[in-house]
Amino acid sequence: MVARALGIRLRYGDAGAEAVRVCKATAKNQNSMLQDVLRGKRTEIDSINGAIVEAAKRKGIDAPLNEMLVKLIKELKKG
Repeated sequence: MVARALGIRLRYGDAGAEAVRVCKATAKNQNSMLQDVLRGKRTEIDSINGAIVEAAKRKGIDAPLNEMLVKLIKELKKG
């Protein structure tokens, strides 16, 4: 919804299904954000999901999943 409101055309018709496909295909990998959390390093959460939350707010759209992800990662960083 946020992409659509911003006039961004996604490469996939169903972004959720694509996300699930990528997760399954890379399930044995340790993604960079997890690596950052485990190392106590700064993550890209604000630049990725946080940016979606901010864009959603500007367009008057709720982005509860992205808001939750930002909060969860920030809590993980607190220890």
